[in-house]
Parts: sequence; structure tokens; C-alpha cells
Amino acid sequence: MTDEPVWDDQQDTRDRLRWVLDEIERLPALDRRVCELCLVQDRPYDEVARELGLSVDSVRQRVSRSRRRLRKAVSHEE
Repeated sequence: MTDEPVWDDQQDTRDRLRWVLDEIERLPALDRRVCELCLVQDRPYDEVARELGLSVDSVRQRVSRSRRRLRKAVSHEE
């Protein structure tokens, strides 16, 4: 049995989620909105493209670029 309470794992998960959301807030406005819709709300690229008046390729590129930026930020934090 572990000495750490279960809530520590839950707190760690919440802290990591908060950090990711804070990093998303630092993105340019359109990239942030695309990430909120695609990554946080898990909406399909084609739906997000229609809603924002973008092409599906543009949405895909913005998500990809934002993921790279978030991964880079995570690697610098660790």
C-alpha cells in the first residue's frame, strides 16, 4: 500500500490541467480558440473550420503548431 493519499494524484492531475489551460491562454487569439474547440472540447476539425470560417487544413495546421508549442513549453518546465 502506498503512503500517498489518493487526492494527491487528483491534485496533480488538476494542477497539470490548469497549467495546460494557462499555456493555451498564452496562444494568439485564433490559435487559442481553435485549441479550445478542438483539443479541450474535442470537436471535429471540419466543424471548427466551418464555425470559424477557416479551411480544415488551416485548423489542422493551427492545432499542430499549438501542440508543438505546448510540448516545447512542457519540456522546458520539466
